[in-house]
Amino acid sequence: LKAQEDATTSKGNTIREMMSVNTRLEQELRVQKNGNAAQGDMIEVLKSTQHRLEQELTAQQNAITCKDSTITDLTSTKERLEQELKAQEDANTSKGNMITDLTSINARLEQELR
Repeated sequence: LKAQEDATTSKGNTIREMMSVNTRLEQELRVQKNGNAAQGDMIEVLKSTQHRLEQELTAQQNAITCKDSTITDLTSTKERLEQELKAQEDANTSKGNMITDLTSINARLEQELR
């Protein structure tokens, strides 16, 4: 009888210890699940941030491309205007020379008339 009581007590102690271990393991499991959920949330936040940054990068690249195109257009316009200015200067020089020549001819003709 004593041996059976000791065995029952021992089994009861074992059951209590196992229940305690199981409770601790369940708590650890809950902590791990919470940690995993938090990490999952963090992954989603990071993915969202990455997507936003990729969109911002694309916008910046598009802006740079647009600016490059504008610079090219402005450079082309500048070169065209410089050519037009040179043509105007050449025309003015030619007209100035013609005026000088005509003035000289007129002066000579006036002298001949006198």
